[in-house]
Amino acid sequence: MPNIIQKDQAAYDAFNAIQKSDRIGIISHRSPDPDAIGANLALKHCLKALNKQVISLCVDPLPSNSFFIKGTEEYQKMTDFENLDLIITVDCGSKSQVAFEPFFPELFSGKIPLLNIDHHSSNEHFGTINIVYPDLASTCEILTMLFEIWKVHITPEMATCLLFGLYYDTGSFMHSNTTSNVLEIAEKLVAAKADLPNIISNLYKNLSIPKLKLWGQALSNMETTPEENIVAVVTQEDFQKTHTKYEDLSGVIDYLNSVKGSNYTLLATEDGKGNIKGSLRTRRDDLNLSDMAGKYGGGGHKKASGFTVKGSLEKSSVFKVELPE
Repeated sequence: MPNIIQKDQAAYDAFNAIQKSDRIGIISHRSPDPDAIGANLALKHCLKALNKQVISLCVDPLPSNSFFIKGTEEYQKMTDFENLDLIITVDCGSKSQVAFEPFFPELFSGKIPLLNIDHHSSNEHFGTINIVYPDLASTCEILTMLFEIWKVHITPEMATCLLFGLYYDTGSFMHSNTTSNVLEIAEKLVAAKADLPNIISNLYKNLSIPKLKLWGQALSNMETTPEENIVAVVTQEDFQKTHTKYEDLSGVIDYLNSVKGSNYTLLATEDGKGNIKGSLRTRRDDLNLSDMAGKYGGGGHKKASGFTVKGSLEKSSVFKVELPE
């Protein structure tokens, strides 16, 4: 399949910006998932091979299911941005997802070139260079295609990072975004010696008893609205009772979203900081959850989106949010 990014001048502008830079910071979005982490570290391995000084950045801790990836231990929560020649954001659909502006107000001023690589339809194109492809399944898919254009050799370490993100964002190749291009890229990454067994083990075969108990709470709190939407809540009380944390919810929404005949699924969670995090999923082609989430300052993809609002949840009642039908 032809590389659809080859005709994008931004792909070449990005590599020129990289070549001109010595000190580069790569930012994963807050509450990072495997695509944000895999893209960050694959790019970091690539740039270090080009003799660049590179740091990986994220305001939040990484989930434990990513710790098998080499380089996760090198992530930093802060840096002196003034010392960077180039900033690269990966998998960040909005400025708020980057989350570093309060610490460096000039982040989006253009003072330091900013390369924005992402696949969210809600992306705000905040970079001085933007490589945004909403029709592609993951940022790791975009990066794999960029590496082909840049004639970068994909090492086994890079292949593992890239497949980690691709496998996760396609729901282990079960979501509707699993295109022929995704499968061709997956084949190339496996051929490049990506550690698929370890990826599968860490993403889907590392469930603990506390995590399963938390999922049980989410499932028991699930209700169906009169409009045939699935709503589930998880409160701080649920986390405390099961001795778990927010990251342990990863994966449960796919079970909630499997209810036959439902329009979409909303999982509402307290983050312990006075906020409610909403995760939206649908299997319908005629709904755009990114538009729904956008009404609450969030975004994402047509079938998978999220948002964060101030507030708290009561276990005795389902979180009522006026999402459009």
